[in-house]
Amino acid sequence: MDWVSYRDEWIIEAVANYSALVMLEKQHPGDMKTALNYYRGELLRETKNGIIAEAGPVTLGHRLTSSKFPDAYERVLYGRGTCSFTCCAPCCAIPAVKPVTPSSFPRLKAC
Repeated sequence: MDWVSYRDEWIIEAVANYSALVMLEKQHPGDMKTALNYYRGELLRETKNGIIAEAGPVTLGHRLTSSKFPDAYERVLYGRGTCSFTCCAPCCAIPAVKPVTPSSFPRLKAC
């Protein structure tokens, strides 16, 4: 599986990160929530130039990085991207105990 443009790169990273969190949750119940709270905190972190989440949508890819938000790419990509999949999974009937596979993507795109 690969991304076509920089606007799609986040999907691959978010699915990988979400899958890792699902495995973490199976082995250490409650840790997924801790990780998601960390991502949320990083997105809402106040900097001298504003809140990181204001850097832009995840689809901007590397263009999120700017002089105003030099570390926004990683924080938005992994934070917002992973949280997006966490929110979509129940809506798209993708149980957290079932790994996300390439065949899951059409249902996720529909969300």
